[in-house]
Amino acid sequence: MFALERRGFSLLETIIAIAVLTLAMTAVFTLVSSGIRSISASADELTAYFLASEGLEYIRNIRDGNIISVPPHPAFDDAVFGPCITSSGCFVDSRAAGGAGVIASCDPALGCPPLRFNREGGFYNHDVVVTRTNEDSIFTRQITMTCISPTIPCEEYRVLATMTWRHSTAQYDIRSFALRADLFNTAF
Repeated sequence: MFALERRGFSLLETIIAIAVLTLAMTAVFTLVSSGIRSISASADELTAYFLASEGLEYIRNIRDGNIISVPPHPAFDDAVFGPCITSSGCFVDSRAAGGAGVIASCDPALGCPPLRFNREGGFYNHDVVVTRTNEDSIFTRQITMTCISPTIPCEEYRVLATMTWRHSTAQYDIRSFALRADLFNTAF
């Protein structure tokens, strides 16, 4: 009798090896894709946190500037902070007006406008002009102020900076959070 010599792999063994390899590669690609989405979500959340912090710090800075001005102004001057004390809130742009900043009312029906990102300078703003380097971002910031003291005039305001954004990898995934600071209406 002749002995059969086996050289190489049979067709069935080759098909099974390709299927196992395909399954392993699919798992690796899924894992990498999930990691990239997580990194993107973390970057968006970190940016939103810093933008909310900037809004709170801008309000705190205006209050402090009013307190130390000569002659002194009320810490929470209604002419300045009035738009933020409404239910629709306000938006702030610390880079507007040559660095002096702007506080403006949000539209009660439409809400606050999205922040714009200046790719050339690497900063967020509320410039009214959209250019090649200054385009709408995924972030919207709303500042609201509520009196939390029982006195008139108000001695303490709760300032809330609420960030809302579309997740950059999922168009319909809307995320939001708020940072809060309680600020007194007195000199420090």
